[in-house]
Order: sequence, then structure tokens, then C-alpha cells
Amino acid sequence: MNKEIWNRWLNNFEWIESISKARRWNEFKWQPVKSMESKGWDIYNLQIEEPAPFQLIKQIEKNTNQNFPEDFKTVLCEYSSAVRINWHMNEDHIKEFDGIFCGAGYGYVWDIGLLEELNENYQFWLKLCNPNDEYHAIFYNKIPFISVPNGDMIAFEKEIINGESAVIYLGKQAGELDGKRLAKSFTEFISKWSNIGLVGTEEWQLSPFYDHENEELSSDNNQVRLWKSILNKKYDT
Repeated sequence: MNKEIWNRWLNNFEWIESISKARRWNEFKWQPVKSMESKGWDIYNLQIEEPAPFQLIKQIEKNTNQNFPEDFKTVLCEYSSAVRINWHMNEDHIKEFDGIFCGAGYGYVWDIGLLEELNENYQFWLKLCNPNDEYHAIFYNKIPFISVPNGDMIAFEKEIINGESAVIYLGKQAGELDGKRLAKSFTEFISKWSNIGLVGTEEWQLSPFYDHENEELSSDNNQVRLWKSILNKKYDT
């Protein structure tokens, strides 16, 4: 993780914020692109909190009995302890991407203040799991850092290699991405997720951009290019 990557993230955050604001029907009275039936987007503005003291991160690790990957901790204590944004399409419809309707799930990209609560919810999950069940096996040895509105989670693998941990989708419904790796690290995950506008965290919103061959979100496939081209189209004034 470095300043160049951070600036790339900021550009991506600001890009989807600007797209969302431009599509606020009531504010601009613009006509939609042909692939959309516009009723406006809601947007909760981008908030970037100050970095957290390193001692706070260490205390959370102690309280949760978890060790977070180093690249995640670097972001929390050197760049921002929380990034919040949320966009919602309301009755908008992009026909090529039927399942996508919002961004950033519960309205955050990461948030240090939610990590202990996430861990409590995760530990409750484990109590309901059967360690001898093949499907339940995906839930073990994970460290959650994002809560998904449908009850799923996005988590780190507990194994840390060179300061990084793979990011895994943990789902309860045996969906397409359940147990699948989304990225090799937190840094890679945020880079790829922000590149597609932080589309909502449910697996069906992420799945159009999933590269099954390489087992991770794609940063540049046909679906990514189509999605971004639609969002970037200008309205007729």
C-alpha cells in the first residue's frame, strides 16, 4: 500500500460519487441515457475519516482475538479509519445489469468502528456451523471486515502471507460466489471494487464482474468495460 494506490482509490470514490450526483433526477432534470429508465439516484456523500491510532487497532485485535493483515492496518492508521459512501438507483434500471441497484452495501467501504461487532456476529455464525459439513467449512478461519445487507459477510482469510490475506465472500445461501476468493489482498480488493463504483456487496451484484478462471474480481473484462461505459455516458441537457 502506498500513496499512489491511495490516490487511485480516491479518484475512484470521487468518480462514482460524481456519477451518482449527476443522475439525481430531481436536481438536474436531465434526460437519461437510452439504456436506463431514470427516476433518480440517492447519494450519501463521500466521507473519509482521519486515520486511527495504531494502539486502537492493536486493542481491537486483542478484543477480537484476531490479527488483521498488515496492508489493512496500514490503511487504517496511515490513510483513513473509515470511508463511507452510498448510492442507490431507486427505480432506475440498467438493462444490461439487472441485479445492480446500489453501492457500498451498508454505506461504508471499511470502518474500524464496526470490526468488533462484525466479529461478534461471525462468532455467532460459527456456533451454528457443523465443522464436519463440507459447505460450513468455508466459514472457519476467517476475519470479517464488511457486513452485507442480506446477512452475508466479506472476510479475510486468517492466514497472512507477506502481510496480506485473501479476501473471501462468505454467504449463507449457497450462491454463486459463496466461499470464493474476491482478491488476493485487501489492497487488491479495494482497487478492483472501487474501479467498478463499489457496486453493492451482495454476491449477485458482484458476480457480473467475477473472473471464474482466475478466481477473483476482474479489473478489466468486457463486463467491467460495458458497466463503466454506461455510467460514463453523458445525459442530453
